[in-house]
Amino acid sequence: MAINFRSHLIVPLYLEPQRHYHNLSHIHRLLREIDMLLDQEVIDYYNRQILDIAAWMHDAYYDPKAAPGNNERRSADMLSEFDELKSTAVVPHRNGKGHTRLFSWLVETVEATAKHTEDQLGLNPLTELFLDIDLCDLGADPTTFHENTLNIRKEYAHVPMDAFVKGRIQFCQKMLDRESIYYHPFMKLKYEKQAIKNLENEIEYLKSL
Repeated sequence: MAINFRSHLIVPLYLEPQRHYHNLSHIHRLLREIDMLLDQEVIDYYNRQILDIAAWMHDAYYDPKAAPGNNERRSADMLSEFDELKSTAVVPHRNGKGHTRLFSWLVETVEATAKHTEDQLGLNPLTELFLDIDLCDLGADPTTFHENTLNIRKEYAHVPMDAFVKGRIQFCQKMLDRESIYYHPFMKLKYEKQAIKNLENEIEYLKSL
């Protein structure tokens, strides 16, 4: 079943000046990751369409000064502007037992990205996979990981440096404290080891400032 999502309507949002990491480059990175999963036969073409839509919508609204969780809620609210997402398309539950309507799945998945530092239990497996995709940059090479941190710092330029450092250390430590950073075995094998190393190095670096 083809889903004709109007992604071109979202593109201008990712060009907003407050975005340095959560921009079009980030979305393209996720789309490449989804294509790789299709090539590796981790997902099929139908699931690729669904994950692509989640990638485009998950950061559609982004204000670095917003309260925690507000960006994700506002992004989820924007889903209602796309009638094509209210179609009869469905996302299967774990082990194929039942299904969720596409629109409901998208809302759940976009809102779940607000809780990356938590082990979220009982999620749809495709939601788990999207959360892994959104975190694939944690397992990037060290240079790219550091560049991403610098771009995130630009987004939070309004936050005093000591407060930013404290918050960033807390984020890194919470990710390390999770039972596993990635849910899906493929993503865990591909990124977990490097992600742990990057997060540990980031904490050490930030503590030295």
